[in-house]
Order: sequence, then structure tokens, then C-alpha cells
Amino acid sequence: MSRRNDAHIAEPILYHSDFVSNGRPMMVMNMTQQNYFVRPTDPERRATWQRLLDVDRLPVADPRPYRSHETGNLVYDVDVRSLNELHQARLAGFISRQTPGGYFQALQNVKTAGISIPALGLELVGETAVQ
Repeated sequence: MSRRNDAHIAEPILYHSDFVSNGRPMMVMNMTQQNYFVRPTDPERRATWQRLLDVDRLPVADPRPYRSHETGNLVYDVDVRSLNELHQARLAGFISRQTPGGYFQALQNVKTAGISIPALGLELVGETAVQ
């Protein structure tokens, strides 16, 4: 038998069909995963997130912002799978007040289509989680 090379364990699995948000592939790590979050740099905006969403940072699917096809601005995809049900509901409530369609449509969008947020005024922070 040949000796197994464990170097491949830490490599990300890319383009897995179960891990796609807003049409963009997400990285999934096998052993150690770096979780990325964005938080507002403006203290007032951070306080608004805290008041409306009960968090001062949101998880993002990819640490690299990309240019939105709709607006042309840099955006991050929120990793909604990392949010619990209550945070998903609060996010949907916030979105429903800003867009047409109502709360239940916003909640459906949060859970299925994903949510992008403008990268302007956000800082990226990370933490390592060992699985």
C-alpha cells in the first residue's frame, strides 16, 4: 500500500453544487475553516446593525468582494447558512422595509437566493474555527 498524502485534506473543495450563493461558488474546508465576517467601520452604522439585526458583524461567503452586475459596486455575499433562524428573520425584516415584496418574500430570498451587501464602509474580520 502507498502512504496516503494528507496534504490534500486542508485544500478547499471548490464548485460543489450544494455550496453556491448568488451563483458564486463558496469555499468549503475539510478540517480547519477560516470564517470571515464584515462589520461597518462607522460606529453609527454598527450601532444600527446591532439594533436592527442584533449583530454588529455578518458572515460572508467569500472574503473577496466582487462587482455586482446590477449596480457595478463592490459587494459581499452574506453567508446566510451561517446565520441562525432568528438572525435570518431579522435580516429579512430589515430587507422587507427597504424593498417591495413584503416580509415573506424577503425571508424566502434570504433563505434561497442569498443576500449581497455593499462593500463600501465595511471591514473584513476573520476567525479560525476547527471542525
